[in-house]
Amino acid sequence: MSATLLEGRQERLPAEIRPLPGGFSLLSVTPPTALLDAAHEELRAAIVAVSDQAFGRPTARSWDDKFTVEFLGQLSRFYLVDDGGGALVGWSGYRARTIARERIVYFTSSGLLPHCQGSGVIPSVQRLAMGQEARRHPGLPLTLAIRTRNPHAYRLATQRFPRGLVVPGLDGRVPAHRRAVVAAVASWLDLTDVDPATAIARGVYPIEGGLYGEEPRSGEPAINDLFARLGPQDAILVLAAAANAVP
Repeated sequence: MSATLLEGRQERLPAEIRPLPGGFSLLSVTPPTALLDAAHEELRAAIVAVSDQAFGRPTARSWDDKFTVEFLGQLSRFYLVDDGGGALVGWSGYRARTIARERIVYFTSSGLLPHCQGSGVIPSVQRLAMGQEARRHPGLPLTLAIRTRNPHAYRLATQRFPRGLVVPGLDGRVPAHRRAVVAAVASWLDLTDVDPATAIARGVYPIEGGLYGEEPRSGEPAINDLFARLGPQDAILVLAAAANAVP
């Protein structure tokens, strides 16, 4: 992968460039479907290569579904992360909808090269996206949604909204007053087998060998125990609400 892969494409991509902590840079591609242009075939291949390293397994088949108008056309933003020198090191993307008088911001795909993980990049991207949605919808409380089987993603959600409410709780349960929102978000995301009482989504990763080459673990045993309840193809639909989003 060329060290100047992104740097050489910034003028040809409809992308806004922002600095990130640690010397990284973020390219916000709008519309995300611009990635499907034939001129960006090499860039798409580079995204798959970074994804393979991030997940520790081949991911090309899953990107066959993502590099489509159907997938990218639903996204509000698709982000490319470079190391500050033009080398691609990660990506992220989200879509948003108002549900039950909350602005739900769903991060549908994110990944980062292993040596860049823990550097605060993904939380910074989430803060940027949430800030953009807050400015577009100033009267609505924000809720971050993530479908994940990665304990680190849950830990980051609790850090993002330390005075809010993250469901499910560490006991694996969703409070009764949040179950309708879990069900509504699951319906929006076309997740057909989600238990609103636990937020466990069954069968969402029909991938031979599992989603990760090696299952990630958090440094917090209670969070690891929460994710240990999942089957090999399951995820948790995590909702992290701002303090003023819930009664």
